[in-house]
Amino acid sequence: GVQTCALPICTSLWVVAAALAAHGVFDFFHGDLIVNPGMPVWWPPFCLAYDVTAAVYLAWLLKRGRVRAGNT
Repeated sequence: GVQTCALPICTSLWVVAAALAAHGVFDFFHGDLIVNPGMPVWWPPFCLAYDVTAAVYLAWLLKRGRVRAGNT
């Protein structure tokens, strides 16, 4: 079936790339903002590395025309 979405994230993968990058920035400051004793100490740096890498790769794919940015 055809699915529709009114959220901005559904209109452009550039929003997804930006959100991934923003989450990476959040991960950088995670220890200063949130106390979570159940989380391994290595998790925020790992998540930061993944998020930024995924954001850069997605942006590269979009810029090169390898994937379409929107659902049009």
